[in-house]
Amino acid sequence: MIQGFTWASAHKLGGVLESRYRMRYRVFVERQGYEVSHSDGMEYDPFDTPAAVYLEWRDVFGEVRRKFGIDGPIPSVTGDDTEALPAGADKRVA
Repeated sequence: MIQGFTWASAHKLGGVLESRYRMRYRVFVERQGYEVSHSDGMEYDPFDTPAAVYLEWRDVFGEVRRKFGIDGPIPSVTGDDTEALPAGADKRVA
C-alpha cells in the first residue's frame, strides 16, 4: 500500500517514520557504506523536517518497502541537486 504522510500525520500510521529511517539506514549505511547522518540504526538527512511530505510503499506488516527507488524527490535549494547526495554517491546527471 502506498501512503502519503507528514510528521503531523505519521502518528496515525504507527511506526512509519521509524520504519522509513531504519530502511534507509540498511540501504545507505549498511549496504552502500555511505557516510551519512545516522543514530540508533536510523538514517536521516537535512530534508527530514516538519515540512517534508513522504510517500511510502508499506508491506502487509506495515514495514516500509520500496519497489522502485529508495527515496523521494529532493528539492533543489541551490540549483545543484547533487549537493544533497551522500558522499560516494554517483553524481552524474542523466
